[in-house]
Amino acid sequence: MTPRAPARPRLRRLTVRGVAADAGVNLGSFVYHFGTREAFVSELIEQWYAPLMARLQPTADDAAPPLVRLRALLDQLVEFLLAHAGFVGQLLADAAAGEQPARRFLSSMTGRHPQLVLQVIAQAQRRGELPGREPPLHLLMFLMGAIGAPVLALGAAARGGLLPPRGVAVTRRGRVACRAAILAALASVGCSPALPPAMTGWVEADLVHVAAPAAGRIEALHVARGERVAAQAPLFALDADAEQLARLQAEAQAAQAQAQALNLKSGRRAPEVAAVAQQLAQARAAQAASQAALDRNQALVAQGFLSATRLDDLRASAARDAARVKELQAQLQVVQLGARPQEIAAADAALRAAQAQRDLAQWREGQRAAQAPVPGQVVDVFYQRGERVAANAPVVALLPDGALKLRFFAPEPLLAQLAIGGTVRLSCDGCPPDLGARIVFVSPRAEFTPPVIYGNDTRSKLVFMVEARLPDDAPSALKPGQPVDVRLPAAGPAEPRR
Repeated sequence: MTPRAPARPRLRRLTVRGVAADAGVNLGSFVYHFGTREAFVSELIEQWYAPLMARLQPTADDAAPPLVRLRALLDQLVEFLLAHAGFVGQLLADAAAGEQPARRFLSSMTGRHPQLVLQVIAQAQRRGELPGREPPLHLLMFLMGAIGAPVLALGAAARGGLLPPRGVAVTRRGRVACRAAILAALASVGCSPALPPAMTGWVEADLVHVAAPAAGRIEALHVARGERVAAQAPLFALDADAEQLARLQAEAQAAQAQAQALNLKSGRRAPEVAAVAQQLAQARAAQAASQAALDRNQALVAQGFLSATRLDDLRASAARDAARVKELQAQLQVVQLGARPQEIAAADAALRAAQAQRDLAQWREGQRAAQAPVPGQVVDVFYQRGERVAANAPVVALLPDGALKLRFFAPEPLLAQLAIGGTVRLSCDGCPPDLGARIVFVSPRAEFTPPVIYGNDTRSKLVFMVEARLPDDAPSALKPGQPVDVRLPAAGPAEPRR
């Protein structure tokens, strides 16, 4: 069972019994197919509207220039409205009177044919066929108002009996009047000076990811997303118990090596030297006594008072005491000297190694706390306090000052006007006027239009990726990922950097 619109539609006056009687079916058949009156009215409206979308969709998807497609869309829309002016007026009146199917249909209108017209208007703006300073929605409202007013007037005349209900569709004057309204509206929105063709792009940022060189548990987190930080400001800290103990051990070993080196360089203590000197004095005294005894007894041996054996004993004692003196003299020289040069060099090397280990332990402990390498804004914090972090895993992402840049794709015909050091102009929602950027990179490789800027008027065209650096004082309204329209300066091609 297919619903059909009555000759003079009055949605509010439709009843289930009346529709069933008009269709020549019983009430059970009606309920079986539609269930309720509202479902029937909704189906009736959708079947009335479906031919319009079937005509508009291929026109919007055509490969013709956007302005040509826009005129065709408006012409088809006007032709449909003229053919159904009475029903359109009655639909609006029923919605105003509270008819729920009519109200639901009108509330869903934004995603129907106005969306197609809005997309084509935006494409025409990007190609410079329509002024890009006005939002596409404003132009759509202006066109709909300029075209809808005469159509609604004709519909009101049809409902009031001044025109036949279906006569508007074949009235040549109505067609001519509405087409004239289309041309006048397009001419009025296009009378402004044409801007250079717009290239679709977006804002990107060179983020700085701050990571810890070793794994650990986050013990302190000093920043949050959205905060501004200065250079060397603390960001986060990991647990450092093991590093602290390693540092204390390295400091103790360095102190031990330093003490050993000083001990070798300073020689024996003064009391030890004095003790050896006293021993030397005793030995000299003993040597003097034994030598005196030998001298006295030599004469007695010569006179025969003493035996030769006694003389030999005295000579041995004198030689022993002389040797003892020489021994203690050598010992005194030894205790007065420091360690050997090789021992001192070895001690110095051990000291330097211990000091290096101490510095390494201190550095490792310092690496457990991270600071901001540059001033900027905290974009993201990937871990929270108490969580474990893997080695070299980013913990905080920073957006440095002056790190914003544009990335857009330029068609091949504009490539000659893009040079490193040149400038481009950009516009976006909420951006101040006359905002510029300096080109820092032009890709040497051609590529197909990426899907992010895909459209019927740009498909299958070769483009070149271009990056432009925004000034350091770029407005805070620009955010990474924000879409922008990029144009070359109206004065002419960009000047290369010297």
